[in-house]
Amino acid sequence: RGMKHTVPGPKGVPFFGVSHKINKRTVLRYFKELNDTYGDLIKIPGVHGDAYIVVHPEDLSQIFRGEGEPKLFKKAPLYDKLKPILGDSLLTTEGEPWKRQRQLAQPQFHPKNLTSMIQIISDSADKMVWKWKMRSISQQTFDVHEDFMHFTMDVVTRTLLGSDLDSSQMQTLDHCFRVVQDFVSDSYWDIFPLPLSVPTRRNRMLKSAVKELDELFYGMIAERRRSGEQREDLLAKLMQAADDKGHMSERQLRDEVVTMFLAGHETTAIALSWSIYFYTQERERRALLDQEIQAVLGDGKFLPEHIGRLNYTKMFIKESMRLYPPVYFATRTPIEDVKLHGYHVPKNSLLLIPMWLVHRHPEFWPAPDCFMPERFSADQATSRNPFAYIPFLAGPHRCIGEHLAVMESQIALAKALQIFEVHLVPDQRIEPEALITLRPRFGIQVRLTPRNHLENTLTDGPSRNVETALVQTAVQ
Repeated sequence: RGMKHTVPGPKGVPFFGVSHKINKRTVLRYFKELNDTYGDLIKIPGVHGDAYIVVHPEDLSQIFRGEGEPKLFKKAPLYDKLKPILGDSLLTTEGEPWKRQRQLAQPQFHPKNLTSMIQIISDSADKMVWKWKMRSISQQTFDVHEDFMHFTMDVVTRTLLGSDLDSSQMQTLDHCFRVVQDFVSDSYWDIFPLPLSVPTRRNRMLKSAVKELDELFYGMIAERRRSGEQREDLLAKLMQAADDKGHMSERQLRDEVVTMFLAGHETTAIALSWSIYFYTQERERRALLDQEIQAVLGDGKFLPEHIGRLNYTKMFIKESMRLYPPVYFATRTPIEDVKLHGYHVPKNSLLLIPMWLVHRHPEFWPAPDCFMPERFSADQATSRNPFAYIPFLAGPHRCIGEHLAVMESQIALAKALQIFEVHLVPDQRIEPEALITLRPRFGIQVRLTPRNHLENTLTDGPSRNVETALVQTAVQ
């Protein structure tokens, strides 16, 4: 009753629908065109049936709240593409298995339990800053995204495993995760995806990468079991976590650790990279950010209590994630017929949720394409529909590492900009690439100008870890 049945959208061509128009190079532009033409709920025909693009926050509220009880929506089958890599982790499971894993892992990510990680993040940022000092001295230009990837990999390694990996292990992880990224992003938009049993070059590369990840992480878990050593890193806490069904199995531990590695380093690196891009582009906002960082940190060392005072820094990062959300789309499926945006949507339909468009909805974001961190001031944020901003998704499946990611970004950005001004190298092509994440396709080349108080800030000299980073930089 009162429900419309014909959802607007393109007709497409016989058999293919519009599948042939969607790939990692075109998806952002094409979805924007559809949104502009057909509105906030769009039906798109494809080879495997109809899908629905859902853009309005009111509809997203219904979807994400419907993942609770009573359950009306679930993760879409697209998440199954991650299972060969991530297994049955928080990102891929549903129902009771997901609920148990979430309850075991959640306490480790409560904000009060993250304070022990501040020093680790700060030390990793020091490594990066000293590396930047060497680049500055040699007037070297470099891809800031690559440096942020190394920084976040260092952080996730030390917070999750409590120690540095050797260079060989780091190279293995870096290679494996790049293979995974390429495989999943390509298979998302494949019209006729081939099963893993077919020995294509891409499938063979994925199987090899998964085997290497298994050997590395199962080996680490087994060594922990053998040694009985008491440690305080996240892996140790996950191994200690228990409920009435006991502890996590080796397989569960492996799946969660791989997921945390994959989700925990690239997304944060992307948020930092786009933040630096906007820093180089927005003169007035850059001045406000510099002013806050200098007022809070001055010439001194970073202290844990500084995080709570870096309010504009957090707003700056959040606005970067609004315009360039590291995870740019999600999928869900209704388990029964539902009404969305006044239209009938049948059960088991594929719902595509493009954060890229949600975050630019003009009803909720005036001048949506403009970079305005002030949108995230307390008064503006509380008056806005919370489902208009979902870089970490929403509802029961909201990202477990949200607080850690934001805190890590604040520390890295503040420590870097305390010491350096960052300038974009001219005449380069900068655009997002829609893989699993929204990374800068060609990187972001920058150069550095040290601030006047550089030497005062670094007078104590590098720690042993930073010395190692400096040696590696010199070798490179």
